Amino acid sequence: FLMNLFKETIDKEFDELIEKGIKIKFLSRRDELPDFVLQRIDRSEEKSKNNEKMNLLIALNYGGKYDIIQAVNKIIEKGIQKIDEEGFSKYLLTYPFKDPDLLIRTSGEMRISNFFLYQISYTELYFTEKLWPDFDENDFEEAIKTYSRRKRKFGSI
Repeated sequence: FLMNLFKETIDKEFDELIEKGIKIKFLSRRDELPDFVLQRIDRSEEKSKNNEKMNLLIALNYGGKYDIIQAVNKIIEKGIQKIDEEGFSKYLLTYPFKDPDLLIRTSGEMRISNFFLYQISYTELYFTEKLWPDFDENDFEEAIKTYSRRKRKFGSI
């Protein structure tokens, strides 16, 4: 059911996003997705690859642990013996996009849920009781206001 709903959403909405200049990137464990979804993912990414107005990253069948492990495996395959943070980041599914500034966690959960484990080391977190389908523009504005009042330290004291 979920994959068919996703297929319908891609078919219905993504061409408009692409026309508006949005680059679409899927962060996915591709080996576990059905072919009809992979075809739409590939088409959306290819059609939007030169867009620069905004980046839309969609985590579909994504896990932070998987992302780290697949990055390590790529590094091993290349025979790299030593790597720094910047070099490691190049092997994550999120490359070449920068780490998020703000992570909004809906549904009242107070955990990360295996999401962007490496990438959120300095990300500001915003938690809300609202469920994702009910999270609207006003809720988003409140999250941004809260974020804008924070003093970011990026690991410094």
